[in-house]
Amino acid sequence: MLCKRQSKNMSLNRTEIAHLIVELQCLQGAQILDCIQKEARQLFLVFKTTKGSILTLLLGFQEPFLRFHLTSQKQRVTHGELSRKLYFFLQDSYVMKIEQLNDDRILQVTFQKENSFIVW
Repeated sequence: MLCKRQSKNMSLNRTEIAHLIVELQCLQGAQILDCIQKEARQLFLVFKTTKGSILTLLLGFQEPFLRFHLTSQKQRVTHGELSRKLYFFLQDSYVMKIEQLNDDRILQVTFQKENSFIVW
């Protein structure tokens, strides 16, 4: 994480999200390769970047540790129901935009698949 924790609450605040979104810009144009569900409230999205490297985005939905960040840790491939459904919709898509929605604590990722857009 690029910024220091400002409170005891482990969920990200708006400023921390803004800093992390800058870090995630390396995913622009990246193709989704896989969705892995390690635990019920933890997803890993695996991407191939435009430079050919493989990057993994961790999305954690477990209170009080809501988080997202890039990780280089290898994940054992497990496909839960959520990750299978998500991959079904995102398969063969590319990241078009990563942004903070309405200066709030919301991460919005826009994918392009053929001639349509998927906002997640």
